Amino acid sequence: MVITFIRRFIFMLEKGRLFTTRDCLNFGKRASVDQALCRLVRDGTIVRLARGVFRRNDWNLPHAGAFDVALAKARAFGKTIACHGADLACDLGLVDEGNHEPTFAVDKGSSSFRFGGTVIHLREACLRKMQGGDSKVGQVVRALWYIGRSFCTLELVMKACSRLGRIERKELVSTIARMPAWLGDRFVRC
Repeated sequence: MVITFIRRFIFMLEKGRLFTTRDCLNFGKRASVDQALCRLVRDGTIVRLARGVFRRNDWNLPHAGAFDVALAKARAFGKTIACHGADLACDLGLVDEGNHEPTFAVDKGSSSFRFGGTVIHLREACLRKMQGGDSKVGQVVRALWYIGRSFCTLELVMKACSRLGRIERKELVSTIARMPAWLGDRFVRC
């Protein structure tokens, strides 16, 4: 009976949409849901991408990326996800290299899981770091915050802010109150 409800749920999803075990828990007890999902993987109806993350086995779909799987896993546990500060600092040219494995910032509880041959890391960041999300301003703030007080020079701040437009710079000024004092001071000096 549980497998029927899950199968109906799966075929109502849009093509390529990822879902998790937690999405199916309202169809029965945990053991029954796990068994039904295992059977659906075995018969080729769904594909298991990571522990607890699945996708309907539709042909001609691009492979799911690390961010898509991390996003599905984070949402299943009620977490908000954003790019990690090390990767942002690397993208902005502030440091030479970012994380070696896919790493994302989340607002609750750090964790990691396997996706194919790699390990995806979800690292907890405080709510103040997560407030900007993945907006340009949020990315600049998180990148500079990652670099830290000791290494964050005025030149790096100016380099990071050079990609911001006039409206984004105004938004940045309004977020200074939520930053640590050392970072806010550097923005004020620029």
